[in-house]
Amino acid sequence: MTYKLIFEERPEYLYGYVEGVEYSPEICIQLWKEIFTKAGELGYKKVLIRQNIQESLTPLEVLEVSEHWADNDYDSFVTAFVDDVPHQKDINMLGEVMARGADVNIRVFYTVDKAEQWLVNEK
Repeated sequence: MTYKLIFEERPEYLYGYVEGVEYSPEICIQLWKEIFTKAGELGYKKVLIRQNIQESLTPLEVLEVSEHWADNDYDSFVTAFVDDVPHQKDINMLGEVMARGADVNIRVFYTVDKAEQWLVNEK
């Protein structure tokens, strides 16, 4: 596996921390599938993911991933996403827009505190 994913069960949501170096549409699709599968198995509908992956997707790759999200049941989850790599802000915002266009309730944040505030208050 090209990434390390650690889960922590919290009272109101499933927290996940992922780190790695390489990133591609295939890795991204596998990562999110693993996250949402775990959340479903544990009975969580809310997920907070903190990511530290140095590589980034291109805009065309984000489109490819968002098409995959539209074909899955990811719209049943509420997801807060925090990226520890600041220069990926624009591509993360594009990812949020594309995912939300597929009816996925996800928001991008740059601090865990703000992500958690939004997540616990989101219905």
